[in-house]
Amino acid sequence: MVELGGFQDVCAALEPWGFEVVLDALPTRAVLESDAGHSVDLHTVTFDAHGAGWREGAGPGGTDYPYPAAGFTRGSIAGVEVPTLTAELQAELRAGYEPDGKDEHDRAQLGDAIGVVWPPRAG
Repeated sequence: MVELGGFQDVCAALEPWGFEVVLDALPTRAVLESDAGHSVDLHTVTFDAHGAGWREGAGPGGTDYPYPAAGFTRGSIAGVEVPTLTAELQAELRAGYEPDGKDEHDRAQLGDAIGVVWPPRAG
């Protein structure tokens, strides 16, 4: 998740590691990949005066999709504080689609954090 207005700054910060945009679906999302085969899927939001984040065109029928202000929090990566979504909102968002292999780790971590019991994968 990144603020749409800061998207180019994120791209510039990742460029030294060989990341470049390979899928441009802005203003909703973009995917960056590196020469080493790593990828970053950026979902872009624009914040309103109440702190809610809106993903342009990401809702049903191409409507704007809201992320409630209460769904934004702070976490840490290797001891560095970073903005993130709450585990509850992440779980809610991941319940809306069939996960692929990359989602399994996230689902396990969210389940451990907030006690989510995920339904078994189809197939």
